[in-house]
Amino acid sequence: MADLLAPAFTSQEMTLHDLLLHVVSRRITATLRILPTGMKLHVSQGALLAVEGGEPLGQLLLSQGTITEDILAAALRLPGPLGQALLARQQVSRDALSAALTQQARVGLTMAMYTPYDTCELLELTPLPSPHAEISASTMLLDALADETLPSAISFHLTASREAVTLSADDWCLLR
Repeated sequence: MADLLAPAFTSQEMTLHDLLLHVVSRRITATLRILPTGMKLHVSQGALLAVEGGEPLGQLLLSQGTITEDILAAALRLPGPLGQALLARQQVSRDALSAALTQQARVGLTMAMYTPYDTCELLELTPLPSPHAEISASTMLLDALADETLPSAISFHLTASREAVTLSADDWCLLR
């Protein structure tokens, strides 16, 4: 089991929006376990790698037409994560799996944002198999705050340098 990195936060102490702002702005690496749902957001350097406890990957791949029910049933009988089993059997490409994991993470993040929670724990991130969703910190923040306005007192440090910086399109959208 993963080790607790910080005290758990209750919904009365911090909203999930605020907790995500904290995680993203500080580029934290951790697993956020949301209780009572048990949903887990796996974050590395502030970027969302994966979500557990939302829409099952197998159902997502089925609905996309990427795999059939027979392929899913066979892969679920194998040990290990479903995506790894499908990759090993060459029944899904890395690109298709990465796209499905990204969609799963986006849907899971939305579910987490709008599902009431009691407690959120920051746990040590355990290594995840590749590929990952890898939703950038700025994209995750934009998704998390789609219906929110940023407090005027919030500050973001994009770089420690005072020199000119190059921003990605996502970071530029965030600044605008």
